[in-house]
Amino acid sequence: MTQRGALGAIASPDFGSRELSASAVVAHVAVGAAAILGRFVTEAGREALAWVLARDGKARRKEEGGSGR
Repeated sequence: MTQRGALGAIASPDFGSRELSASAVVAHVAVGAAAILGRFVTEAGREALAWVLARDGKARRKEEGGSGR
């Protein structure tokens, strides 16, 4: 159930006086950080793979007598 403020605006839901434990806060922060880092790691992995594949392609063309560009 929600509560109304002094001017009739809706305030956040009333969950009672329950506070999150420190471990719950740490867990939430860790999940958020993992999601952010996971995205960055995935993007970095894609970039590295693209670089390696491009370099490998140049090396193969050079071995086959091409310009390597």
